[in-house]
Amino acid sequence: MDEQVQQEEVQKSSKKWIPIAIIAAVVIIAGVFIVQAFVLTSDKEDYFLAEKNTIDQYKEIYQERFEDELEWLDHAKNNATESSFDISAVVDDMSVPTNVAQIINNSTISIKTQMDRENEQASAALSASIADFELEGIEGYINSNDLIIGLPFLDEFLQLNGDDIGKTLADIDPASFRGEENINFRSILFEENVLPEEDLEYLQTEFVEYLYDQLPDDAFDSASETITVSGEELNTDKISFVLTEEQVQTILGDLFSKMAEDDRLQQVIIDQLLHANYVSNLASDDDIDMLLEEFNTSLQEAADKIDSLQLPNGFNSIIWVHDNVIVQRDLNAEIASDKNDDKAEISFTGSNLISEHTQTIEYVLHVKDQYSDETIAINGDLSYQDGEMNDSYTFSSDNSRVTLEMAKSNQEDGNTEFEYSLGLEENEALFLTIYWTGDATYESDQMSANHTIYADDGRYVNQDVASVSIAETGTTINEVEMPNTDQVRNLGEMSAEELIDYFENDVAQQFDTWSNELLESDAFSDLMPSYGPSMDPGFDPGFNDDFSSDFDFDPELDMDYELDFDPDAEMQPDFDMEWTVEDEIELIEEMIEDWEEQDMPEEIIDELRNELETLQSQQ
Repeated sequence: MDEQVQQEEVQKSSKKWIPIAIIAAVVIIAGVFIVQAFVLTSDKEDYFLAEKNTIDQYKEIYQERFEDELEWLDHAKNNATESSFDISAVVDDMSVPTNVAQIINNSTISIKTQMDRENEQASAALSASIADFELEGIEGYINSNDLIIGLPFLDEFLQLNGDDIGKTLADIDPASFRGEENINFRSILFEENVLPEEDLEYLQTEFVEYLYDQLPDDAFDSASETITVSGEELNTDKISFVLTEEQVQTILGDLFSKMAEDDRLQQVIIDQLLHANYVSNLASDDDIDMLLEEFNTSLQEAADKIDSLQLPNGFNSIIWVHDNVIVQRDLNAEIASDKNDDKAEISFTGSNLISEHTQTIEYVLHVKDQYSDETIAINGDLSYQDGEMNDSYTFSSDNSRVTLEMAKSNQEDGNTEFEYSLGLEENEALFLTIYWTGDATYESDQMSANHTIYADDGRYVNQDVASVSIAETGTTINEVEMPNTDQVRNLGEMSAEELIDYFENDVAQQFDTWSNELLESDAFSDLMPSYGPSMDPGFDPGFNDDFSSDFDFDPELDMDYELDFDPDAEMQPDFDMEWTVEDEIELIEEMIEDWEEQDMPEEIIDELRNELETLQSQQ
C-alpha cells in the first residue's frame, strides 16, 4: 500500500514539472533565434542562423505589406498625436423592434485620444449622440503618474496618483485592500517594452547563449540534398539536430538548477506576473515569497528527477535550407514521465517556399497521447506585388477550419483599400465569416481611415442586416490638452472621513441633480417615450390607456356586478363588488402622488389632474 501511494506521488510530482521540461526543450530550439548571427564555421551555427534568417524573412514580409501603418505607428511614438474614432451601426432586422433599430441607426459613439510619449501625457474622451440626445463629459488624463478623471455630473476633476491608489482604496474598503497597492501609469502607456532592455539582455546572455553553448557540436550534421517543395525542385543543405535522451536530461537538469539559483530571474518573473510593473504590490509579501518558493521548488524538483523524463527516441529536428532560409522541416519527439506511463508523441513537419512575390506554407502539427490524437494543418498562400496583397491562411483540424484572408491594394490617389475576413467552418459547413473592409490614407503627419465590420453566415446574417462603421482620423498636435489644476480635486490628499463625506454628499448630490435634469429633458423624452413607473405584478400595463385625454369618466358611474353561478355547482361563491366615483377619485389621487414621487413627465400627470378635477366638480 505504501509503495503504491509513493508511486502515485512520484507520478503526480512528475506531471507537475513535465510542462516545464517541454517548454525548456522548446526554448532550446526557439530561444536561440534571437542570438546574433555567428561566423559560419560549423553545422551548429548554420542551423540556428537559418532559423534566425527565416524569422527575419517573415518580419520583412509583414513590414512590406503594412509599411504605411508601421510608419504611422512609428511617427506616433515619436510625436504628440491625436486620434478620433466615430463609431456607428446600421440594423435592418425584422427581429429587432422598430424603435430600437431607429435608436441604433441614429446613434454615434465618439472617442478622442491624445498621446505624447516623450512628455508622458495622454488623454481620452468619450461622448455619445443618440438621436437628439447628447452625452459627453467622460474624460480621462494621465500626466506622468497621475490619473485624472472627469465625469459629466461633476463640476471638478478627480485626481489620483498611482502611488496613492492603495491608501485611497484602503480608506474606502480596508477589508479588501492593504494600502500598499500602487499602479504605474507610466509603464502602462509610455514604456514601449514590457520587458526592460537590460532584462532582455540578461536573459539572452545567461540563458539563451548558455543553452546554445550546452548543445554539443556533434549533435549537428549537414549534407546536400535535392528536394521538391510545392512542385519546385530545390538544391538544399540538409541539417540534422539530434539529441539523445541522456543529453536532453543533462541539458535540462543543468538549466533547471541554474534557473532555480538565479535571483535576478526570479525577480524578472515576479515583475511579469505583476503585469510587468503595471500593477505592483497587489500581492502581499507572503504571497510573493510563497510564489518564489514554489517556483524554486518546482525547478529543483525537475532538476533532481530529470531522469524520469523519458525520450525513447531522443529529440530529432531536421531542416532543409535554401537561400539561407528554411524551406522544409521535420521535428519529432516522444515524451513520457516514466517508463510505465503512456507516451505522448509530438511532431511538426512541413514546408515553406518563398519566392520574389509569393510564398507557400504547408505545415502539420500532430500531438498524440493516451487521451487524444489531434492534428492541425496550417496552410498559407501569400502574394504581394506592386502594392497588391492577397494572402490566405487556413488552420484546420478534423472537424473545424479557420480561414484568414487579407486583400489590400494601393490606389493611384494614395488611398489604400483593404478587405480582411475570418471564416469559421464546422463539419465542412460554413458557420460564420467576419469581414473587416475599408480604406485608408497615410501621410507624413496625418492619417484617415474608414472601417466597416460585419458578419455573414450565408443565410440570415449579412452586411445589410447589421454592420458597424468606424471613421478614424489621426493628426499631429503640439501638446496634450490637460485640465486646469484649479479644477482638480486630489483624492490622495483626503482622509478616509473626507473621502466618505465627499462621495456621499457632494458627488451623490451632483449626480442626483444631473440625472434628474437628464430624465426631464425633451431629448430624453423623445428618446424614451415609453418611460413610465414600475408596475406592480398584478397591475395591468394597459390600464395607462384608461387615463388618456380621449377618455371621459361618467360621473353617474355606479358599477354593480351580480355574478350568477350554476345552481348545480358544488361551490357557489358569494361575490358582490361595487365600484363608485369616489373609488375612481381615490385611485387617481394615489396615482398622481406615486407618479410625482417617481418624477414622471408632467404632461402625463397633468392628464390625470384634469380627469380628477372633472370628477370632483361633478361629484
